[in-house]
Order: sequence, then C-alpha cells, then structure tokens
Amino acid sequence: MKKPKYIFQFCKCGTSGNFNELIRRVNESGAAAVFDLEDSQYIPYEEKETALLKEKTRKCLFEKFAGSNSDSLISGVRLNNIDSPEFEKDLSFMESLNGAHNFKFIFLPKIENVLQMKRAEYELEKRNLSVRELIPIIETEMGYGNLESISEFCRLNSIRLLAFGHCDYNKDAGLFPFYHPGSDYLDEKIQLFVKTIERSGLNYVNTPFLELENTSGFRKILLKTGNICSNDFGQVTLSKKQTGIVGSDYFADESEPLYNVYEEETADVLNYAKKLVTDFEALRNGNGCVIKDKRGRVISPQEYESAVLFLGGKNGIRKKKENHQYSVGIIGGCLPVQENIKPDELYHQILTKKIKKECNVDMRITAERYDLLGDVLDLIKKSNEVNKFDCIIFHVRPDPYLLNTKLYTKYIGKNNSMERKLNLQILKFREPSLMPVNRGFGAPKRNPIKKILRNLNYFFGIIAGNAYVTAEEYIKLINEIDEYCRNYSVELIIAGPPARPRMHIEMKLMKNLGKKLQKSFAGELTYADLFFHKSNKGGSLFFDDKVHYNKSGHELFADIISVPLCDKVGKKYKDN
Repeated sequence: MKKPKYIFQFCKCGTSGNFNELIRRVNESGAAAVFDLEDSQYIPYEEKETALLKEKTRKCLFEKFAGSNSDSLISGVRLNNIDSPEFEKDLSFMESLNGAHNFKFIFLPKIENVLQMKRAEYELEKRNLSVRELIPIIETEMGYGNLESISEFCRLNSIRLLAFGHCDYNKDAGLFPFYHPGSDYLDEKIQLFVKTIERSGLNYVNTPFLELENTSGFRKILLKTGNICSNDFGQVTLSKKQTGIVGSDYFADESEPLYNVYEEETADVLNYAKKLVTDFEALRNGNGCVIKDKRGRVISPQEYESAVLFLGGKNGIRKKKENHQYSVGIIGGCLPVQENIKPDELYHQILTKKIKKECNVDMRITAERYDLLGDVLDLIKKSNEVNKFDCIIFHVRPDPYLLNTKLYTKYIGKNNSMERKLNLQILKFREPSLMPVNRGFGAPKRNPIKKILRNLNYFFGIIAGNAYVTAEEYIKLINEIDEYCRNYSVELIIAGPPARPRMHIEMKLMKNLGKKLQKSFAGELTYADLFFHKSNKGGSLFFDDKVHYNKSGHELFADIISVPLCDKVGKKYKDN
C-alpha cells in the first residue's frame, strides 16, 4: 500500500505559543508547515478587507520569523496568483526576511500556462530568493487543459511536484454544488491529471480533504490516491489530526465505506445553498475560510461565492467570463520560455506590447512546444479546445528537420537514455521518440574530428534523400494545420525556419528548407521569413552556442511577426 511521501500541513500564522516549536512539531510528524497568503486570507466580495487581511498575515509572519533562528525548519508558503497585485507584495515580504528564514517550498496557485511559470521563476531568481521546491497548483479549466505543456516545462526545469486544487477548479468550471474528494467526478479528473503528469516523471500533490473530523473518509481518499499514482505522491493536510493519519501505519481497506457528508446534504440543492451561505456568513469572523460545525467541515470561500451566485445574489446571476483578448497560440520550441533572457525581453512579450500599441488590443498568448512532427496536429487540436485561438503562429523548428536529415542519429529517448537510429526516410518516414532536453548557451568546444563526422553525417543523409523527405513531411503538416485552421476559423501565420550558424551545412539546410516552404505556400498562406543571423548593424543575433537567439534576435522576430499579426488582429475587430 503506497503512502504519501510528501506531506504539506497548512498552518495558521496567528497560532499562540512558540512559533518555531509549532513548525518543529509539524516537521517531526513528517510534514512541512505551509503558511497561506492566498485563499484563506480572502474575504468574498470585500476587496479592501481582503487586501488588509493579506497584509496583516504578511506582517504576522514577518514578526514571527524575523530575528528567530528558524532557517533549519522545513516550511512553505502559498503565494497569491502571479497575475494579482498581491504577488509582488508577497515577494517583497519574502525579501524582507533577508535570510532570517527561507521557505523550502513555494506553492504557485492558479497556474494556467508555461509562460506564467517562466515569469514566476524569473521573479524569484531576480530577488535571489532561495527555494528548494516550486509547486505549481492547477486550479482552472484552462490550466487543466494545458496540463501536458505545463508538465513538460516542469520536467525541463527540474520541478518535481505538481498539485491540483479542487475548490477553485469547481468555481472556475461553474459547478454547484461542488464536487469534493471521493466523488466520481473528481476521481476521474484526478486520474487523468496523474496520468498526464507522470508521463513527464512528475509527482502529484493531492487536493485537501475539507472534512477534518471524517477520519474514515480521509483514509479512503489516501488509499484511492495511492492506487492511482505510480510515482511517489504528496498530500495537503489542514490539521494536526489529518497529518497524523497520513503518517500512521493504518489506512482504510477497500471495503471501508467512504462517508461523505456532502452526499446527503446536496440532494436538495436549493436548501443546501441557502444553509451554506447562512453558515459561512455567521461563522466567518473576519476570515475567508471557516470551520462549519462539530463535524469540522471547512467551507471554502469559493463554494460560498458559487452558492451566492446560484441563489441569484450579488448582482443576480453568475457572470460569464468576459474575454476581450486576442488569443494567440505559439506552436514551436523554446523561444517563449528561453532562459538567459528576461521574460519581458522574450519575443512574445515584445510582440504583445507592439500589438497593444499599434492595434490597441490585448493579447493572451499560449505557448506549446513540439519535438515530433507527428504530434503537432493533435497538440494544436487539444490546445485550441482549451484556449480558443484567434490565431496560431506555427514555427518551423530546426531540430526536427536536422535530426531527421542526418543518416545516423543519437538522441535522448522516452526512457531518458541515449538511443541511436539509422535514418532511411526514403523508405518510410519514421521519427525518433525524442525526449527534449535543456542545453547550455555557451560556445561548444572545438573538435575538428567531430565536426568532420557531423558534416559527413549530414552529407550522406542528404544523399539518402532524408532532407527531401523531411521537407515534404513539413509541407504535408503545414497543409494539415491550414485545413484545421480554416475549418475552425483560426488565422494562421507560418514562421519560417530560423538560421543555424553553428555549422555551414546546417545554415544551408535551413535556408533551402525556407525557400522550399515559401515557394510551396506563396500566395496561399501568411509566411514570415525568419532566416536571419545578423542584425541590420551587423551584430550577432545569437548567444555563443549559435543555436539560441539573444535579445536582439527576439526583438527582430517580434518586429517581423508583428506586421502580419497586426493585419489579422485588425481584420477581426474591423469585422466585428
């Protein structure tokens, strides 16, 4: 029977007694003590009071940690959403501790795409905030839909843990009554969640169980989660009692019933909603999250808000999400999340500012990475279902083309080990089961023998017809993407292959590929030529590795792509 390896006990800042001793006791029980700056400090419909409560909590934590010898204790903190103004205040609070205490775990709530992860990492690194583990929390339909790309980003950036939050997910999905742990609906969601993230080698952190006195039900949840997970997993707890159960040797067996108080109460939805609202308002006492009754059930502010809206309060009806943004999907490689460049200097951020300035339209960008041509169409379909793209920018990547052009290929396979393959694409196009890896940005060591062998590898691959076949596969793929976009009224921009000045033969291959694509789609598709390796002033557009574009390269890309993108944005809003 698998038990949780990671335990995160959420604790209150205002607990009386010795603060260090509180954390030490939590640590001795096998858990990290986590302090919440987000939803438990949230008062529904009271923006000013919420801001004051969050600031009060930050001040309380500062007073508890500053000047104390607590850095050896294992703790964590849940920050506010990265798109919230409170996020910046949270980071300033962590900076103010000035080494007095370093949180070992940082929970990042409401993560919806890899670009948010990139920004969060950068903001933490910029402030030299020492963190052992980042733990993104998926809590929205969009985040759930983008789970595969978020998981891959985590794997590539050594983030091991990924959490699911069911309260915000219910609210975001417009569900009422909420589905809680133990329900068939949530079980299915969690099973798919775990299956997806474990493909990237990640570990799941389970959503909290809100019935604090329901020992039987909590044990059953732990058993279910252990059966779902192949990898080690974690559990969020909300009390000392729950943490003790997780750390104990006794777990429920399959025959033990899951007693869930929600099942008997939610049969009459109207009365359930009325009672939930009444109880929350009576027991809140200035807190966003409250304990309800003798059964110790936590009523979340999210379910309270959903109940109010269900009953027609607070402006009567649930408001649909207004979306005045132009949704763009960037399908390519590492450009939108490239390291060594500030997030606001990446090409998609520059592009966003240009469109705002020139078209007065906000853009919402979703970045998806592909490594295999055969995966692209399904990737686009899945992402479009979630993100509802107005336009797709499809980048023709060098790596898949060059990898399949070589006669003899070495690559990291799906089992994370070095594999080898003889490419004879003229017989049948077969891609390797590639596992992407992060590479450095420094200049490669010079090795004349290896350079000769690489050139011969490309030369014989070209002779064998690999370059021709792979180019034809790219043309076939772009035609399929175009057909899909036409069927779903999505605009399409083809961003042509970039330069690859690392080797003369790679430059020639990429240039020829670009010419072939331009000729194939002339007058039919919007094509952006990105084959540049020098700026207008003659400066290099690359880092020393001559593979990754530098700041100037990102600026050039944004300048080039902004022209056709502005046309497409203008077309939409002119038509409307």
